[in-house]
Parts: sequence; structure tokens; C-alpha cells
Amino acid sequence: MALYKTGNPVPSSAMPDVWDNNRVQDEILNSEELEVETRTGIMTPTWKGVLKKNEDEIEETRQNLIPLSRQYMTLAAAQADIANIPSGSTTYVRSQDGSSLADEYINNGGTLAATGRAMPSMSALDTLVENLTYAATEAGQALDVGKTGSYSRLVYHGSVEGMKASSQRFRKILIDTIQTAPAEDATHSSRIMDLAFNVNGVRIARRVFPPRGAQIASRTLYSHSSVYRISDLKGAQVRYTDGTNTSDISEDYSAEAKMVLVKYVRADNVSLPLNGAGYKSVLDMKGVFSPEPSYEPPLEREDMAVSMGGYNGAGCIQFFIPVSILEDSGISPSDARAIYNFVENKARHSVFSYWTFSWTPVTGIDDVLAVLVPPGAMTVDFLSAEGGLGGVIVKVYEEDAHTEVDVGEFLRLSCDVKNASTKDYLNYPVELKVRFPPGRVPSQDCLILTDHNGVIYPCQFAGATHPNARFRSRLGYHPDGSLAAGSVFCMADIPAGQTLFFELRAYSTARNTNGSLPGLTPAGVGNSQITVDGFTLKFTLQNDVWSLSTITDPATTVHRVTYGSWVCGSTFSAGSYAERPFDRGSSLRLINTGPVFTELETVAFSPAVDSLPGKAVRSVVRYRLFRNGKLQIKTVHSMEVGLPVSVLSGVITRMNFGDAEYPFDKPSATLFFTDATSGDNWGVSVIRANGDQHRDGETYGPLRPVYVTALSPSNTSRRIYAGWKFPTQNASSFVNWPVNDGWAWTVEHWVDMKVGLTNPQSILSRAINRPVGFLGESSYPSVIVRKILSEIEDHVDGSMDWWYSGDAKSMGGGSGTSRTFSYAPVTYDILRYLRDGVGSLDTIYNRLAAIASVFGVPTLGDIGSRYLSGNHLLQFASRITVPVLHWLYRVAVLKDNTTVRDNVKAAIKSFADAIVTHYNANGGVNLNGSATGVGNSNSNATGLRIVAMGIMTGQDTSGAYLATYNGIESLLMNSTGFMSTENVLKEGADDTLTSNWWIHYQVFAYNNYLFGCTAADKSPAFDMRNLLIQSASPVGGFDEVDYCISESRRGSFNTLSFAAYPMLLSKSASMMNALSASIQLFSAEYGPQPGLPRRYFGFDGYQADANTTTDVAFVATTFSDLWIDQYFRQRKLD
Repeated sequence: MALYKTGNPVPSSAMPDVWDNNRVQDEILNSEELEVETRTGIMTPTWKGVLKKNEDEIEETRQNLIPLSRQYMTLAAAQADIANIPSGSTTYVRSQDGSSLADEYINNGGTLAATGRAMPSMSALDTLVENLTYAATEAGQALDVGKTGSYSRLVYHGSVEGMKASSQRFRKILIDTIQTAPAEDATHSSRIMDLAFNVNGVRIARRVFPPRGAQIASRTLYSHSSVYRISDLKGAQVRYTDGTNTSDISEDYSAEAKMVLVKYVRADNVSLPLNGAGYKSVLDMKGVFSPEPSYEPPLEREDMAVSMGGYNGAGCIQFFIPVSILEDSGISPSDARAIYNFVENKARHSVFSYWTFSWTPVTGIDDVLAVLVPPGAMTVDFLSAEGGLGGVIVKVYEEDAHTEVDVGEFLRLSCDVKNASTKDYLNYPVELKVRFPPGRVPSQDCLILTDHNGVIYPCQFAGATHPNARFRSRLGYHPDGSLAAGSVFCMADIPAGQTLFFELRAYSTARNTNGSLPGLTPAGVGNSQITVDGFTLKFTLQNDVWSLSTITDPATTVHRVTYGSWVCGSTFSAGSYAERPFDRGSSLRLINTGPVFTELETVAFSPAVDSLPGKAVRSVVRYRLFRNGKLQIKTVHSMEVGLPVSVLSGVITRMNFGDAEYPFDKPSATLFFTDATSGDNWGVSVIRANGDQHRDGETYGPLRPVYVTALSPSNTSRRIYAGWKFPTQNASSFVNWPVNDGWAWTVEHWVDMKVGLTNPQSILSRAINRPVGFLGESSYPSVIVRKILSEIEDHVDGSMDWWYSGDAKSMGGGSGTSRTFSYAPVTYDILRYLRDGVGSLDTIYNRLAAIASVFGVPTLGDIGSRYLSGNHLLQFASRITVPVLHWLYRVAVLKDNTTVRDNVKAAIKSFADAIVTHYNANGGVNLNGSATGVGNSNSNATGLRIVAMGIMTGQDTSGAYLATYNGIESLLMNSTGFMSTENVLKEGADDTLTSNWWIHYQVFAYNNYLFGCTAADKSPAFDMRNLLIQSASPVGGFDEVDYCISESRRGSFNTLSFAAYPMLLSKSASMMNALSASIQLFSAEYGPQPGLPRRYFGFDGYQADANTTTDVAFVATTFSDLWIDQYFRQRKLD
């Protein structure tokens, strides 16, 4: 009876459906059939069918387990038992060479065939893990290889050439950047990059990279090669040769065989190209197999090698294995399977590059780029026939010490940034200088920056360089890799005259991630580029040197802009010393990238020129590309060796613009133009260039003149030169002064590709006045003032104790010596009188009169005429007599000493009258009153203070003093003279600022000017705070090589004491923080070093007098000047 099959849905209680269900259940239990149909039309197994299926599956499983349950020690034993290995099933045979636990074979129609797979041994797994687990974090860098792992302490980042790397800890070496040489011959055979890493003289690793301009950047290999691992390949053929007869190559083994040639093809059977005869077309980048040119016959050798070969009309990877190596490993050279196993074991960590002629980016080679180095002295050798190590950039990390971190802790720092200029700064880089204690801030990811309105700014840290460029020291990171000294940058809006207040929270753990960031990207052979905010800098390797070659703007206009260093030897022709480009040991690397800027560095060395040896001068150029089209280029030229006289005649940079003969304004050292496509105004300013200029004359140091100019190589190009160079043949310093080993000179350019200005002087002013602050403790400025005054007292008291002691006699000091008498700081006597009640005003006045007589003033009442006659020079008066007269009058009034008051008042009138006379005759004030001309800025500022003192004493009945005061102030602020750059005083009215940075005299002038404002009770008409902070180093003091062209004035503590007064008066948090950092130098470096107190940061400071003992008295005078001013201010003593 058939089923009803009503079609009712499940469940159903209809009787026909119930009858169908009963019938199906009966058949399931009792039928001899294997399956039945249900009422819904579905076929289901019967009980008989279930039993049959289980039997079949058990038998199949048993048959498959038979080969796995047997121990096949050899391939022959497994083949003999082929009946128990089902066709298509696999089995394993113990490895003959120990490279794995067992090798897999498949029953292919009754014959066992190798599948190429193997069971790895535990030792192989351990080795693999060791080679892959290398993640590390570079503290302070935004672009890292990884954020985890046990190697986060960056101890070196730079070229392997010159690397000093000895450590008692394990280290991880990450190959950050390479550039192999472009091919100049048909084979490229000598152009691979073959590196050997050694510890204590023993090779521990080798890395080999393809030829013809291969590059590594951002963990990516760019080359003309594909990349394979042994797992991507399969054995294809084993051949033999006696190693001598190149034509006697056979697939049959004979006892005469010396070499085995093993060929591998792609496991997926895709053909490999066959090309490049004679090239080293296949490389083992791990260096286990040495590179050999393609089709090289397997001549007898002692090591294993690899090359490109041919197989069945296509390409293959072929290995050369000496028979002796196989036999030493216990492997029969006639056993092809064992040979395959041997090759695959040896190559298990290898990564093979295969030449394709197609420029290809390859990732996933992190194990190639990492080398684990045990403790000891590490060196790197270059094994290829040509080239050098300069283009290999590595990062070296040391093994971490494991410590716990308080994840919620942060360091709170604050500052203010004032735009004291008349121009708005919108979406502009703002720099905040900072110094972190060791271990507190692991990386820039730990920084959170906000303003007083709570706005959060993406920020980025950049490490500082040492103020003395000769030290080649980077101050950005502590030895544990945490952030140290440098600057935090952000992009912000600060309108003219406005102040922005910042707070930085520096945590001990990461607080932000920046996502995708700009990176250095190869752009074809010998080219790399970086893009920030639509602006692309392209760098080209030409003549073996990396240099800037083009700038592409957001409108895709390509501007031909090049930059490089040049050197001059002793050949003088056509009225000039010949220039040659740097062409040795060049490298390009990414230094830093983040949300605000990306920074690249090129390094190159000078060529051999005349008697100048090769690599005598080193050029380091750093390109910092900010958002919104701002580019800072900073170059340091430094001596690798000392040179005798008449060898080096100049070191300069050339910046070429190949699109047009753009206008160049020499007074501002600024090139400017408007881009025709975008309409954007470009401004390119030389911010600084320095040579050597000794203030006391060539007898005491060389005069190497600064060279800043622009020429036109053609009517469609313009070239800016910046550096130093002798303009005439056989200049005195060229033939008489050698060049010291390590000596350094700096050059800086600022390129604003969206400057929005067309006046070159305004363009320079914008660049020099760019916003800057100095982060420090979050305290009221008045609190910091009191702390600083207390420290100043300690330093002045202590130094004067030494000055008047017998210890100072051998250095020109000590009681009773004429030197002590001549330079004794009488201002300090006033300080002690006010503070301690020591001495009397009459005694102080008499002492001043006696000292003034040594400086050409027989009687103080005649001081003015002595100035006019050239007997009392203002460079001495500004320290010896002027401050003493200023405060002696104020204190005499305070103490009601009318005798001293009237005597001092008469002396001030004499001096002020003389300044008025001299100013009216010359339009300015000279150091020497008998000279003509307008003088320099510090002499005019001193003159302004003197006439201001006349106003202070109530003696300006005719208004002549005020008129002279106003005239000098206007002269100092003249935009075609002393202040061609807004808020920056030059030393000389006709100086080009960028060639004549004199921070010592610039702050000297500003100091005297502000004291003049105080005396006249007038507000300052200009504000130089930005220059003081811009030139300040995060570690205290000033960046003296950048901001002072004379070694004789670099590192002077007198410069710091001059700067202290404007910093204190400003009541600015940033100025207070900068001053606090500088005051710390007095504890660290101010004291009687061997011979006498000299200069901070290792500067020489030698002068015509052959010593600097006078600095001690001058510093005491300047600090006492400041202290007495604050004494009156804090007590509101009018």
C-alpha cells in the first residue's frame, strides 16, 4: 500500500498522516533496504543502512591509520609496505638528515612521492620563533616596527658606518633603510649590498640585498625582484659535477662528483622567468647561501651558494652544495630525497630574491630586517666588491629591564607663547622647548597638549641637538630611550599681539595613537619621496649622493628645487676657489614622522680635492616638512679630520631653483616668487650661515668669512649659496690657520610655500619670529623670579669670594692685584650694602672714582668729556661705571646721602650731556666718543641708558635728554638699519642679520635698552622675547654655534647674565622657564676649571688677554645690576 502523502505541514494529527508515519517507522526498523522515503518525500537511512555506513567508515579509517601506525625508518621500507598505504594517502618517513622529525610522502599510483612537507622538530620551531619575535619600539618616534616586545630601548639610529656598538646586553638590529648602488655595468655583480654582522670578531649573521638601486623603507623592499621562501618552492632536479669540467654535469651520481647542483621551481608550477645571464639574480637575503651569477657552472667550492638557473626552458633557483658538506652531515650524495631535505633544512629561514627586471614592492620580510645580537662588541662589514656602509641605516635596541609603571602618573608643564610681531600666525608650527627627567616619558605617544581654552592639539616631539655642534650629540633621548631634551610642536593660530597659554601632560604610558602617518616611499630606482599636506619632497640618488631634487605642491606643479653641500680645496681660478659637490658615503633616512611634521636626514662626505683628502668633511642635512607647506632645512658641516693650512678654502650649500630666475633680496637673504598655478606666494630665506670670526682679531683665531649670495646659472634659474668661503686667493687665515678636527659650521633655510607675503624683509621677519615657548614648572612667574634671585645671590657671593681670594691670584684675580682693582664689580658692593649693610655709600663712591681713573676718567665729574675724547669707552663704561652711577644715585636718595647723591648726579649730567653732543653730531652713539658714524646697537643702547639716567635724576630741563632718548630708540628700531627684522636688534646697522648672528651683543644691547626704559620710566617700544626663546637651548644657555658667529664670544656666562634681566622683566612663563634652565648651568659649569673659569658647553672663549678672568667680574656686575633693580621693584621704592 502506498503512502497517502497528503502534503500537510509538520506536525499533523490527520489520520492519513498518522498511518504514513507508522508505516515509515516499521520499515526503518525491519526493512532489508538501506533507506526509505518519509511522508514528506525525504530519504532517510534504515537501521540496516546505519549499520552498513558505520562498517564502511571504520574500515576506511583503519586503512588510513595503517601507514600512520607503522614506523618507517627509511623510504625503501615504506615503499615495500605500499600495500598497506591506500592510494592517495600519505605517510611519514623519518628524516635522514635531522632537519625535521619526519618527511611526508603520498601513495601516487603505487609509488611514494615526496610532498615537500615535513613535521618540524622542536629545535626548528624554537629557531623559527627566535627569528620572528623581534618587535621593538623606538621611544620618541611616531613610526615604529612594533609596540610590544622586550627590545624597546633605542640606543642608536644612524649609519652603520661609524657605529660604535658594544654592550653587555642582547641587542636587536633593525635594518631601517638601505640603498644599493645603481648599475653602471652589464652584470651588477659587484653592486649587491652584502653585510656581515660580527660580535667580538665572530660573524653571527649575514644579510644580502639586490643590486641596481634596491631600497628598504617602512619595512618594505623595493627592487627589481620577487621574493620566495623555500616553502614556496619544490625540488625539481639533482645533478652532479666533478667541480672542474664545466661540461661534465650529469643527473647520475659518480664517485668523482665534488659538487651537487639542486634545482627548485615554484611549488604552484608557475614558471619562473629565465633572464639576466651573469647577474647575481638570485640572492639568499639571510646569507646562508652565498650569491653567484646566473648560469654559473658549479665549480668546486667550500661553501654553499645559490643562483638563477634554467630548468625545462624556464628559470629556477639552483643551489650549489659541496659533496664534502653533505658527507660531513651524514648524507649520501646519491640520495636525492636526502639532498632535498638537506637544502630545505638549510634554507628554512632563508628568503630568496629573484630578479625579474620589474620594480616591485615586497613586504613580509621582517625577519630579514631583524638581527639578534648577543653581548659584546659589534661591527658590520661590507662584503660586496664595491660600495660602502653610508647608505645602510639601522636602529639598535637593547634588551629591556622589566619594571612596573604607574599608568596614571603624568608630569604637568606649562608655558605661554606670545606673538609680539605685527603679523598673524595662522595654522603655523608652534615650537615649545622642553626637558624631561630620565625615565618619565617613554615616547611622544604619551604627550597630551592643550591650551587655556581646553583645545587639544595633536603634537609631536623632536629631539634637540647639542648647543655645541662640534660634539655631534643628540639630546633627544635618555639612555633608557625615554624623551629627554627637545621641542614639542603643534599647529596653532596666534594672531598679532596675542598670547596663547599651553599645558602639556606627559604621561608614563601612551595616551594617543596617530593612525596612518607619512612615510618615506621609494619612487622608482634611485628616488624616494615624502608627502605632507599635499607637498611632496622627492630625493634622488645622483652621483652617489642623496639630495633633494623636486618639490611638488598640492596643485601637482613640480618645482625643480635641489639642495646639496659643496667643498672648496686650494685651486683658485677665474677669481674664485673651485667648488666640488659632496659625493661619498651618502645615506637617506626617515628620522621622525607624526601629526605635525616629517623629518628626513641625508648624510654625505666630501670628495678628495687637491690636497684635501676624501671624507674630510661630513655633511648632515635635516629636512623637517611641516604641515601647511613649511619646510626647515638645517645643515651641519663638521670636520672628520684636522687639516693643515692652505687645504680647505670653503664649505657651502647650494640651493638651486630650476624653474625661473626668481628675485633674491640680499639684505634679507630671501628668494621669493608667486606660483602661477596655485597663486601661492613662496618665500625662501637663509636663516643663518656661519664661518669663523674672532672678535679680538686674527692673532687669536681664524677669520673664515660667511658667504651668502645668489647667482643665476642661466636666465631660467637661480642658485642660493650659504656657508663660508675665502673670497680671495691665499687669504691670511687660509695660509696661517689650520682647521681643527671636529670643527663645525651650520646653515639653515626656511621655505614657506604658503607665506602669503611678497616683501622679502617681511618674509624673513615671519620666519625668524615664528611662535615659540619654553615649557617648565607650572608656577607663578613671580615665584620663579624669587627662586632665581636667590640662586643669583649664591652665585655672585660665591664667585666674588673666589675672586678676592688668594686662589684667584694666579689667574689675574686676588687681593691687591691691579687686575682685580680694575675690573672689581662695584655694583656688587651696592648689593651688599643694601642687603647686608656692609660698607658705606661714601666708600663705594670713592672706590668707583678710583676704578674710573684706571679707565681714563681722572674725576667722575669729568666723565663726559673723557668719553668724547676717546678715553672712556662704552664697552667698559657699560659694566664699570654706568650701572654703578645708576644705582648709587637711587640708593643715595633712598638713604638720604646728599653728598653722594649730588656727586653722582653731577657725573650723570656730564655723561648724558656728552651723549647728547655725540648723538647730535653723528646720528648715533659710538663706543668711542671720538669716532664718527652711528655706532653699533649695544653702544647706542648704552647711550640711551645714560641719557635716561639724566631724565631719572631730574636734569632734563631742556628736553635734550628725552629727544636723544627718542632718537636712539627710533634708530634702534629703524627697519632699514638695526631692526631690519621685526623685534630683532642687529649688532651693526648695515649687517645682514642671517650672516651676522651675535647673540652675546644682541642681548647686551637689549639689556641696556631695558635698563634705560626703567630709568626713564618708559615702556619698551619693542619686544625681543621671541629671539631669546628661539635661540635658547632646552638644556640651558643658547645654541651658540647657530646664534653667534665668533668662537671668542660663544659660551660666555656674561651672555646669560645679560639675558636674565629681560627674561625677569617679561613676567612670561616661557621666559622664566628658559632662564631657570640657564641658571642651572651656573651650578654645572661655572667655576674655576683648570686655568680659569671658561665657557659652558666646551667652547674655548680665548681672548686677546689670553684669559677670561674678567668674565667673573662682569657676570657679578650684570647680576648685581639686575638684583638691585628687583630690590627696588619688589619693595616698590620709587
